[in-house]
Amino acid sequence: SSSLSLLFSPDLLRFSIIFILFIVAFSISFFILLQNRPEFNNIFSALMKTTVMMIGEFEFTGIFHGEEDDKGKMHTPLMAYPLFLIFAVVMTILLMNLLVGLAVDDIKGVQEQAAIKRLSMQVDLVLQVECNIVGFIRRKVSRGSNCVYTDKKTCWQKFLENFGSKDVTQESSWEEGVTEKDGREIKLETQLNLQKMSLDELQTNVDAMYKKQLEIDEKLKQIFEVLKKEKEEDK
Repeated sequence: SSSLSLLFSPDLLRFSIIFILFIVAFSISFFILLQNRPEFNNIFSALMKTTVMMIGEFEFTGIFHGEEDDKGKMHTPLMAYPLFLIFAVVMTILLMNLLVGLAVDDIKGVQEQAAIKRLSMQVDLVLQVECNIVGFIRRKVSRGSNCVYTDKKTCWQKFLENFGSKDVTQESSWEEGVTEKDGREIKLETQLNLQKMSLDELQTNVDAMYKKQLEIDEKLKQIFEVLKKEKEEDK
C-alpha cells in the first residue's frame, strides 16, 4: 500500500505531466530538424528515441556524424547542436534531479510514518510484557500513586534536632525562606520599575502634548486678534 501511495502521489503525477510535455516538445523539435536520420524519420520514432535519450543513451556520433540518407532533409543543421545541448542539460540534469528530489521528499514521509509505527509497536510490547508479569511483581514495579510529605525531615535534620542543634535547622530553613522571599521581592521590584518607567514615559508624552496644545491656543488667539484688528480697520 505504501508503494502504491508513492506511485500515485499528487506530486509525482504533477511532475509526470510536466515531464511528458518536455518529452513531446523535444521529440517534435528533433523530428523537424533531424528527419534525415532513421531514428527521427517519423514522429513516433522521434518520441521513442527521445524517451530513450532521456535515460542517457544519446548516441551523439551516430546522430550527427553517421551515414546520411538524404542531406536535403537536414533543415537548419546549425540549430540541431544547440537543441541537443539544451536537451542534455534540461532532461538529464534538471528534470532527473527534480525526480530524485520528489522521491526523497516521499521517503521523508515514509520515515515519519515508520517512526510512528515503531513507537506504537514499542507501546504494544510494553503492554504485553506488563500483562505477562506476575501480579505482586507488577505492584512492586508500577505505582498507581505517589505520596509526598512536605514536613518530613531528613536524617541529618533529625540528628541535629536530637543533639540540640535546632537553631541550625531553623536557621537553614529561615535562610531558604529569606532567599525565596528575596527572589520574589526582586521580581516584584523589577516589575514595579518597568511600570514606573512606562508611566514616566507616558507622563512625558502627555506633558509634551499639553505644551503643544498651549502653543496652538496662543497662535489661535494671535490669529483672532489680528482678524479683529483687520475688521475694525475696515469699519
